[in-house]
Amino acid sequence: MALNRQELLRLARYGAETRIAELEAEIARIRATFKTGGRRGRGDTRAIGTWPVPEKPVGTLGKRRKMSAAGRKRIQEALKKRWAKWRAEKGKE
Repeated sequence: MALNRQELLRLARYGAETRIAELEAEIARIRATFKTGGRRGRGDTRAIGTWPVPEKPVGTLGKRRKMSAAGRKRIQEALKKRWAKWRAEKGKE
């Protein structure tokens, strides 16, 4: 039995849609298991090695450090110096 192009495309689409639905169901099961909350990227690295994942954050991750004004000034001056050097070398070419 030979299939014409239209029938072949229809069956291929049906197979692809079925597989997509299977994958979406599997993704939903995985997300429900790990309760990722839809975050992308590194995720919650605080709970590596523990099971189950604690509800509250562990350790100091998530707290922001504050940089002193002197520290910001040092970084600013270092960057200005770096860019001045780069511009000077660019001009020599």
